[in-house]
Amino acid sequence: MMTEAVKNSVTQGQYSYDGENKRVKIVEGSTLISLFSGLTIVYQKNMKSGGESKFVFANSLLIAKNNGSLTYYHQDALGSTRVTTDGRRIMLFQSNHKPF
Repeated sequence: MMTEAVKNSVTQGQYSYDGENKRVKIVEGSTLISLFSGLTIVYQKNMKSGGESKFVFANSLLIAKNNGSLTYYHQDALGSTRVTTDGRRIMLFQSNHKPF
């Protein structure tokens, strides 16, 4: 596991992991703390800005993220995110990839 990124003898980032090898802390200019439930990320906090993100899952699929504004995730039959929308149903992202 990478615990530190260095470029030209300058530390660019530091990374901490829990006992299950999940990255729980990122320091890259500011500190990002992550909390997990099992293998699923459920919460992140930027310690510099105070910004928080909460993640909502159903049947192991990410369905929403709330970081002050809601983002909904829409998956295809294989579980890949195809579309994201905001709370007003406005499309934020769309992926139209095709299987090979």
